[in-house]
Amino acid sequence: MVPPTLNLHHPDEDAEGLNLVALAARPQKMRYALSNGFGFGGVNASLLLKRWE
Repeated sequence: MVPPTLNLHHPDEDAEGLNLVALAARPQKMRYALSNGFGFGGVNASLLLKRWE
């Protein structure tokens, strides 16, 4: 599942042709997922997950 971008009711015309997910989740089988966490004072982290096969 690809989660939607909140409040993306009227995408900019310059974004035409991009694969945007607006307002509703899209079912999709994914192999990878990336989660970023940004904090104050340089406390940052990224987590890359891969589907177990």
